[in-house]
Amino acid sequence: MKSFKKELWFHTKSRMEFINITPKVEKAVKESGTREGFCLVNAMHITASSRPFYFFASI
Repeated sequence: MKSFKKELWFHTKSRMEFINITPKVEKAVKESGTREGFCLVNAMHITASSRPFYFFASI
């Protein structure tokens, strides 16, 4: 089984902000060389969260 890990850091301008991270996640997946499988996006801070929105532009 192959695995790849990449940490992405984001800085917000206000206390609550929505950031579209899709382009950065797509770039990380391309860097990994993975052609099929799962991509886990996890917010590692107690006050942060990630919400899945499905963009299938590459399909």
